Amino acid sequence: TVYSPPLGALALQWNAYVNYMTALPLTHATGAVLLSKSFFDKLPAHLSKLLLDEFEPAMADLTTDLRAQTKEAIGLLEKGGITIIPMPTGKDLEDFYKVHDEVAKDLMGKIYPKALLDRIYSLIGRTP
Repeated sequence: TVYSPPLGALALQWNAYVNYMTALPLTHATGAVLLSKSFFDKLPAHLSKLLLDEFEPAMADLTTDLRAQTKEAIGLLEKGGITIIPMPTGKDLEDFYKVHDEVAKDLMGKIYPKALLDRIYSLIGRTP
């Protein structure tokens, strides 16, 4: 078993060791790009303006590109013989999210604060 976005599985050649892939979409996203206020405040005005003006459109373009690459990678995985198992539904999907929530709760305070996890759940419209 491997946990990887399709493109990552291809790049690392993990597809040579597995036969199945779930259709459940898992995340492949930039979690955050962080700059401290003190660093940002030291930027020359033209660079801070450039960052503010261009960052959001650049991230939107990156998201579009990554989604297209993911579709292409899934096609390549299928061509290579990987069987895609349909996305779980009903109780199976509930059980998947239950395990996710348990792991997320266990990691809380170890690699991220509770407030961050609460904010993420708020953004995606879920409660653990």
